[in-house]
Amino acid sequence: MDPFSNEMGIWNNVESMQVSSPAYQLQFARWLENRYGSLVALQQAWQVEAIASWQVASRLVPWSSGLTKPEGQCGYALDPVTAEIYTLNPNQSQLWDDYLLFRDLSVQEYNLKVSSAIKEIVDVPVIFKHTGLFKDYFVNPSFTSGFDGIGMEVYGTADTLYSKAGYALSEAIQSARTMWLVVTETEMIETPSLKTIVGYPNFEVMADQFNHLLQMGARGVYDFGLHLEPVWLLKNYIKPPEQLKWLVNYREEFCEGENLQRLISHKPRVLLAYPPGRNYWFNPSDRGAVLPADDYLGGFSTRIVWLDEAGNHQPSEMPWWIVPTSNPGHSGMPVVVNFQDAPASLRFSAALVDVNTPIIYLGLRKDLGAVPRLDQYFTSELVTDADGRQFQVLKPSASGQVLYQSQGKAWGIREGKLIIISKDGWLQLQGKEPAAILLPVLDWGK
Repeated sequence: MDPFSNEMGIWNNVESMQVSSPAYQLQFARWLENRYGSLVALQQAWQVEAIASWQVASRLVPWSSGLTKPEGQCGYALDPVTAEIYTLNPNQSQLWDDYLLFRDLSVQEYNLKVSSAIKEIVDVPVIFKHTGLFKDYFVNPSFTSGFDGIGMEVYGTADTLYSKAGYALSEAIQSARTMWLVVTETEMIETPSLKTIVGYPNFEVMADQFNHLLQMGARGVYDFGLHLEPVWLLKNYIKPPEQLKWLVNYREEFCEGENLQRLISHKPRVLLAYPPGRNYWFNPSDRGAVLPADDYLGGFSTRIVWLDEAGNHQPSEMPWWIVPTSNPGHSGMPVVVNFQDAPASLRFSAALVDVNTPIIYLGLRKDLGAVPRLDQYFTSELVTDADGRQFQVLKPSASGQVLYQSQGKAWGIREGKLIIISKDGWLQLQGKEPAAILLPVLDWGK
């Protein structure tokens, strides 16, 4: 587990920093040349004036000025070698999204190589402990090589456990091979200074915590802290020795016999969310350091609340969850989509062209015309409904089905495998944390 760095990842205070080593920039330059083929195509995608070479492109440092011109927002990019400054339109430019994608794919390639090198010496599964939100470098695209699993590092209770576990689950789902998915670290409270008890208050609470994680696809739980060094890091299980027995009791009750077979066959009930979100609790986040923060919503791991035609909550026999994806057509699962404006609409819409699974678009569309598959059903008219939520009036085709309407105007339609719900406020938040996504009760398979 974590073969070369504990909790490896790019997150929080470093996620918006830019890698500047010459070796990295050389690889980035090659990647850009393979991606675009010509500097003219690169300049068009980045919305920047003439760039002399791929090497210059690989080292540009973008920033958002906060200034606006008649044609829109004004951003800049600096060449730190020549001190030349380029102007660009941050609402159209793909510069920073390209950088973030290559950065994560570079780490992914490193993870694959290191894991394969370890297994040439010793035949053991290699597992990376997931940290942060969804990351491409925790997805294994190889059927035969690289790392073998994802570890859930999950602290909290109830829905928080589900939500955090969903990111690791989504990475396992998108990997090409069958992955180990185990809980490598869990407790009710992560910060030691906030702990008021050692371990869990009773067996029932511990079992409920573990059950939440198994429901999200975990195939085993490691109760973190039993074997840490130095000694001062150990949870003091000697004071409540019954907790050692609780672990044995849990295994005997839930992980043997028929219960074990039920655990092995269980698959969480999930839909996918595209595009995947970026860390949002630190400012600036990696994407928000340069790009606007309101061009798309979603990409979170959170629970689904089902609504009937009147908007009332409908109970579900077992929780449904939504987890992020960077490959919307990968698994055949329905995909929930939101990109309200450029640059997200320009960046992420192309991946939906060949998706043959149901697509549920939630929310508004501002840069109409940028995504023809969606925008043919949108008008520019915005209406405030009786519940205070805004919706964008839709225009279904002759063969389309109206699912929801208010004041004689449609805000929910079905067009074949495409469902559009254009009412805002579908993502429910508690502070900055996603609490739930609201979805209508529909037959998603049609």
